[in-house]
Formats: sequence, structure tokens, C-alpha cells
Amino acid sequence: MHNLSFERLGFSRLFVDFIASGERIQSRFQANAALSDTTNTFASVLASEAASREYRAQVIEAIEATMHQIQRTPAQERNIQALLQSHTLTVTTGQQVGLLGGALYTMLKGWTAVATAQNLAKAHTTLQFVPIFWVEDNDHDIDEISRISLINTQGDAYTLQASWNLKPERTAAADVVYDETIEATITEAIEALPNSEHSHSVAELLRTTYTSGTPVVGAFVSILQAALGEAGILFVSAAELRKRGLFKTIVKKELETTGASAQLVEQASTTLTSHGYHAQAQASAANLFLHTDGKRHKINAAEGDDTFQAGEIRYTHNELLKIAETEPHRFSPSVLLRPVVQDAVLPNVAYIGGPGEIAYLAQIQELYPHFGLTPTATLARHSATLLDNRTAQVCEKLGVPAEFFFRRYAEIEQDIMHQQENKALVSALDSTKATIEQAFADLLPHITALDPTLAPTSDRMKHQALQGITDLEAKIRKAQKRLEETTLGKARKAASLLFPEGGLQERALPYLYFAAKVGFEALAGTMQELAKQEATAHIIVNIE
Repeated sequence: MHNLSFERLGFSRLFVDFIASGERIQSRFQANAALSDTTNTFASVLASEAASREYRAQVIEAIEATMHQIQRTPAQERNIQALLQSHTLTVTTGQQVGLLGGALYTMLKGWTAVATAQNLAKAHTTLQFVPIFWVEDNDHDIDEISRISLINTQGDAYTLQASWNLKPERTAAADVVYDETIEATITEAIEALPNSEHSHSVAELLRTTYTSGTPVVGAFVSILQAALGEAGILFVSAAELRKRGLFKTIVKKELETTGASAQLVEQASTTLTSHGYHAQAQASAANLFLHTDGKRHKINAAEGDDTFQAGEIRYTHNELLKIAETEPHRFSPSVLLRPVVQDAVLPNVAYIGGPGEIAYLAQIQELYPHFGLTPTATLARHSATLLDNRTAQVCEKLGVPAEFFFRRYAEIEQDIMHQQENKALVSALDSTKATIEQAFADLLPHITALDPTLAPTSDRMKHQALQGITDLEAKIRKAQKRLEETTLGKARKAASLLFPEGGLQERALPYLYFAAKVGFEALAGTMQELAKQEATAHIIVNIE
């Protein structure tokens, strides 16, 4: 393993300062400092927080409903029992549904949550900590949850896109089911798996998981289970929680104080931008979506009056409040309100997030007291690039680190060709031609003194000698081109693995791709070792 700074990789200034515990940005995350407190006083605070949560039974119902189609592991069964106890807190991470289990960072979140829960349990022995993966399936962006990057048999990265006979529009992922077109998508995915002794088990998992009639959430959870189940993490569908009415308190408060959240977020955003940071997301008057007849619509304040628009329908303020009271399951939060809802429902002590999430979490800290909640700690997920032996060998042969490939391939190719250029050979050929020119020039006066008619013959012989060098140069260029093509071919494949489609591997390739290379068990071991490291840099990890 070796580390690369986030600043070097072009991550946002806000995230770089967050990782460095910069004073200005850490002032937005005051709960983080308390998390490292191992005193009895803080343990009492945590115990009180755990005991105050009223939704444990309903949360466990939602977890069991989310995981009903999978065989739970002993570690998961223990954590379900632990979650029933009033002295148990959660460490939560989450992600929207993703094809093939989503990109690598999805699983990195899970492994970070598992490690964090274990570390907290060691620090606070009177409490229990359970890792939770919040499956954000209220989201309705079907395009985003239907694509993933893979590497084809030629070694090029490309985007695999699931298709639909009738594409769902504005439908929450929780209500979407794969049709028969998924079978062709999965066949293509299987063909793109690396050829190894482990690819068969991954292919079989994909065939049995992705079938016509399978809910997209069920397929996603099955892949999560294959990767993380033995570690004991529990999966909970946001839609299952919503359908149980557990968002009601936050939804009602948001509607009763319309515009208040937006004002608090705007003030926080102004503070952030004044410090040179960016505002990740923009709040609205009501940071909610309304689910109507199987469609999910953003609630927007209508122009010109006091009504609200959700899809084609207008509602008065009182009408929305009435729906919130009698049908709270019809509301889901927007991105800025989701963490608040999450922490209102779960006995949560920390959230594990990526750079984008940390950026918008910096905007919403004032929402917690507004909704009568205590902010939870925010921790960064681990960030990594996985390196197989073949790619490591390419790097070694070229004499470059893995990060050499973290850029446009045209630049990589140019540098390799320059590196491969045999300057000594070029110089020797040029010197040889110059020597021939000089040798014949020195001979010419002696030849013409003996017989002037020999001058044309001398000139002809000189050109023949020079032509011989030119012919040799052509053969050398062909040999070098063959060598370059071999080297560049390997470099192109390395670039596709390490920086697929021009971006970090963790945001493109699925965890399953690497499981097919080394097996789930070996990959899990690598992830466990990775999660022991501080999440303060991007880590290059050899998986073989």
C-alpha cells in the first residue's frame, strides 16, 4: 500500500481541509471532536442518546423486510439482536441503488462503517455499535442506477447501460422491477469479467440475482450481501422506513416551518463560500418529494401565490400538512434533508460519507437543532485504487507508480514513447552517417588526384553507404514500433483499470470485477486491512 494526498488528486478544497482537520471546516462538524472522547462522561451521553430512540422495533422490521430475500449471516443475526438493546448505537453509511452493486466506493463505504463500529466498540465497552447501510431507494433517477463501468475483452473501459422495454419515469427505485431485457445486460457483464478461477462464482451470482421480475433493490442488496454480509453490516431500505411512516416528524416540521430550512442552509452556504469553499447543494422552500400514483415529484413553491406544485398538481399549505398527518409515507426527503431524517430514525452516532456528501453535510449542521436533534459525527470513507499483479508488473517494467496513469491516456502514451525512445541508438546512427560523409570527403581529393573520372564513382559509393544506414534505420523503426505497440497495449489496459473512462477507479468499476479476479474471501481480507488504515489519503492497494 502507498498513499496519495487528496489535494494532489484534485479533490475539493473543502474535502482536503476536512481531512486535514482544518479549523474553519471542522467548526462545521463539532460532533467529530466528541467522537474521540473515551471518558465515562461521553459514554454516558452516548448511552442517553441510544436510550432515547423510540423507533427500534420499526427499524428492525424495515431491516428484516429489506433483507428478506437473503440468508443472513451469524454476524448479522447478532447485530439485529444487539439493535434491539437500548444501549446500542449505529454507524451508518449509505448509497443509492447501483447496477452490479454500484462502483467500488459503495463497498468502501460499507467496510469503513464496519471498521468504525468495531473501533467504537473497543473504545466504549459498555455500549454496542452496529454498522448500517442505508439503501437510498426513494431516489427516482433510473438512468443513474442503471449503468456501471466495465472493461471489455480488448482491455478498454466502457459504460454498461441496462435497458428497459418500458423505462420507468419518476418512479422510486423501490418500486422498479427488472424486465427480461436485464438478461442481455448481465450476459454482457459476465463476458466482461476477468478470466480467472473466481469468475465463475461471480457469474453465477449475477445470473441468479438479475432475472426478469427481480426488484432492483433486491438485486442490489444481494450483491451487497455477497461483499459485506460476513462482516455483519445490516441493510435498510429508505423506502421501507418511509412506508412505515417514520419520516413523519421531520416532514411535518419541514412543512410547518416552510422556508426555514432553506434560510439556515443559505446562511451556512454563505459562510462556507466566504471561506473559499463551495456550496454543494441548494435548498428549496420545502426540501421534500411527494409520491403520487407511483411517481415521485419535487415539491416546489408556486410562483405568484402561496401554493405548492408537485408534478402537475397544485396543493395549498394546509393540504400538504393534512397529507403529512394522514399519509406520511407519501413524503421522502431531498438530499439536504435526508441526513436529518436518517439521524431522527436511527440511533446514529456517526455517518460515513464521501467527498460530495461531506460537502453538503457542511451546509446542514444548523438543521439539527431546528428539528430538535443532536448532530452526529461525520467521517470520511476510505478511498482506494486496487492494483492487480499484471498491472503492477506493467508499472514496474515502465518504472512508474500507479498514479502515473491518473490522467488522459494521450498524455500517458506521449510520455511512454518519449521514455522508450533509444536516444543512444539515434545518436549512433546520426554519428555513423556523419562519419561516412566525412570519410568520403577526406578520400575525394586523393581519388581525384589519382584519376578525376573516379569522382562520380566515389559519390555513388557514398550514397550507397548512406542508403544502407537509412535502410537499417527503417528496420530499427519497425522493431521499435513493435516494441512500442506491445508496451503501449499493456499501458492502455493498465490505464483502463486504474483510471477508467478518465476518472478514479473507485467511482467507475464495480467491486464484483475485483472479486472475479481474486475471489470474495481474499478481497474481503484486503478490504479489512485497508479499513484499518487512517482514511486520510487515497490508498493504492495491491489485491494479489
